[in-house]
Amino acid sequence: MRRPGVWLALYFAGGIWAGSFLRPPLPWVWVFVLALWGVCWLWPRGRGWLIPILCAALGVLALTQETTAICPVDLRHVVGDRVPALVTLQGRLLETPVVRMRVRDEETSLRTLARLEVTALYRSDRWEAARGRVLVMTSGELPAGFHEGQPVEVQGVLDEPPSAVAPGLFDFRRWLAWRGVYYQLRAAGVSDWRLLGPEVPVPWTDRFGAWATRRLQVGLPRDAAVDLLRAMTLGWRTALTDEAAEVFMRSGTMHVFAISGLHIGLLSGLLVVLLQVSGLRRPVCACVVVPLIWFYVAATGWQPSAVRAALMMSVVAGGWLLNRPVDLLNSLGWAALLILVWDPRQLFHAGFQLSFAVVGSLALWMPRVEGWIRNWLRTDPYLPPELTSGWGQLWRRVARRVLEGVGVSACAWIGSLPLIAWHFHWFTPVTLVANLVVVPCAALALMSCVGSWVAGGFVEWMGELFNHSAWLWMRVMLKASEWAAAVPGGSFSVAAPSMAEMAGYYLWLTGAAVGALSRVGWRWVWVLAGLVGLGLSGWQRWESGRDARLTLLPAPEAPVAWVRTHVSPRSWLINTGTAEDVEFVVGPYLRSRGVNRLSGILVSTPLAAYAGGAGAVAERVASDRLYLGAGLVRSRVVREVLGAVEQAGVEVCRVERGVPVDAGTVLHPGGADRWGRAADGAVVWLGTVQGIRLLWWGGLGGEGARTLLARERDLEADLLIVGGPDLDVRVLPVLLERVKPRWVLVADGVPGRPVRELGVVREILGRNGVNFWCTSEAGAIECCWNGRWWRLSSARGWRWEMDRSDVP
Repeated sequence: MRRPGVWLALYFAGGIWAGSFLRPPLPWVWVFVLALWGVCWLWPRGRGWLIPILCAALGVLALTQETTAICPVDLRHVVGDRVPALVTLQGRLLETPVVRMRVRDEETSLRTLARLEVTALYRSDRWEAARGRVLVMTSGELPAGFHEGQPVEVQGVLDEPPSAVAPGLFDFRRWLAWRGVYYQLRAAGVSDWRLLGPEVPVPWTDRFGAWATRRLQVGLPRDAAVDLLRAMTLGWRTALTDEAAEVFMRSGTMHVFAISGLHIGLLSGLLVVLLQVSGLRRPVCACVVVPLIWFYVAATGWQPSAVRAALMMSVVAGGWLLNRPVDLLNSLGWAALLILVWDPRQLFHAGFQLSFAVVGSLALWMPRVEGWIRNWLRTDPYLPPELTSGWGQLWRRVARRVLEGVGVSACAWIGSLPLIAWHFHWFTPVTLVANLVVVPCAALALMSCVGSWVAGGFVEWMGELFNHSAWLWMRVMLKASEWAAAVPGGSFSVAAPSMAEMAGYYLWLTGAAVGALSRVGWRWVWVLAGLVGLGLSGWQRWESGRDARLTLLPAPEAPVAWVRTHVSPRSWLINTGTAEDVEFVVGPYLRSRGVNRLSGILVSTPLAAYAGGAGAVAERVASDRLYLGAGLVRSRVVREVLGAVEQAGVEVCRVERGVPVDAGTVLHPGGADRWGRAADGAVVWLGTVQGIRLLWWGGLGGEGARTLLARERDLEADLLIVGGPDLDVRVLPVLLERVKPRWVLVADGVPGRPVRELGVVREILGRNGVNFWCTSEAGAIECCWNGRWWRLSSARGWRWEMDRSDVP
């Protein structure tokens, strides 16, 4: 078998992926694996096709073994679903607590995160044994003494981690579950922590990190560049606030701050070059480089991405020791197999997928790219080298380096393209240019930091000189990333590709790399297969784009909805919520749907809870207009937001009764209406989209509701949306009688935090026998329909569907 490491890794990974869906009982998996192994042993002729099945079954076994709660005192058995609960936990810190920084309105807040290996749990006035890992979150920063390995006791509220409240948002519960953490503990402050037992010595990795940080700060001012140097070389994540990370995400250069293959490759290349210049052979270089790489991995906190990269480099260096020819793809397969055997859950980590996709793409495509470059820069073979001018040789040498850099950047980008769209919903073509500057600067900055650590301990001024060099290169990186992020069209949001699209993409890319396009018999077949795949993908997305959609997003107070109809070429937004809602819910949801421009924003009520995030939306997503009711705007926050929106180039339009907005018409307020409360002048919108009538009632106040009910005769609608703390529930029975809705969607807060004033709404809807869902229970609610069917689904997995022929 050629490249056995690749095939065994693929079989094993396929079994892990299948096991994540099947979830078979552990004893039955053991029985199946042992029986299959026995058949392979007794039937030699069948091993050729039984061994791949056995590898896949071992993958299923590995994942099931890791995710099954075998221990009788496992937290999943002891706690179960009896959460949230006030408890006290005892255990050992698995890592030194990490501080996260958040900047909002020029105010900085700190939060500490730590993983705790639990040994005991106190509740109901008694201690009981418990085993498991818990993520502890605390406001503020813990004092000295809390570090890796230290026994501690902490009190707080134990609960399950929050899951995604809307499709496309980050699922924190699933992210932690793939890391073996199923519960989180929220501690009010540092006073809820207590050290236990004898004090454990500070780990050498923490001491090295503190020493390396002091060395990097010698002679430099405390600014963003110094903090980013710590983040890049030592894995200090505190400096990467959401605002700072946004620039690098949009420019496609965020990878330089993960201690990953780039760092390990640069460090390994630097060490190998220095050792080979000293006259050492490759086997000796491997004996020196591998321990130093693992030292660096340990010193930076054993980050999973660094461990993966170091393992890959160790496999390659092992080939040097054995004097075996290096096959990067085969080494990559063996490294992936070793990692998955050690921890099968790594397969579902974004870092694992991106690391192997990028390195695999480089291994497949860079030899071809280098061949193309050599052919393009090749001189006349009949011309002696002595007759080639020095300038010509210099030009070809420089051009080759530049083109190889472009080739590496392009191959890495092509290999990671669908995964970045899947996990982060970004498409960043500007990264092809940005990485040509950022990656060399990152290499120079890393070399300078290493020089500071090595030389600074002996000669102070030399270490300071290296620090200034590292600071300079980091400033260049920062400016280049800011420029790339500001390039129009350089990055934009995209919807996640389907699993079939991703599989087809990588299959076609791999086939093209191994020579399907260069073989006469396969060339047109492979091109035709690619065109058919593109056509099917485009047809599927075009069909999906024909469906009308309304998604009611969960927000703490105001009802927020994203609407896509056929009247306008783009979608529009009803309310935005606060700036915090935009940061954590509205903005990520729009990005997950590939929304880069809105045809309009409709603010139903001019209050901060409804429109406080309009400025943040205008910064993230281009918008044509902002619609606002004709009444007075008394809220200072809303007036400031409207000014910011106008400065961003968004046209502010006043609407009143009878004004068309997209596929519907405004019913309220009237042009002559004057209300004392903003809620009484809330905008009510009635639209018809593909035969389905929608009535956006929102949080209309009592006086405005009675006026509207007396003024309008035709209010019947298939779908009614209500919500908001100012909603007058006393008019709800009359409204239901007039509207006669098939479904009512209630925006009554986020899951676990319902709006108290809207608790009676569910009682009224239940008494009237109306179908309804609430965002406080269902999360985001998506309504999708076309000419044939009508479907409702929620973030909690609820689903309802009806054929269009059943709608009168």
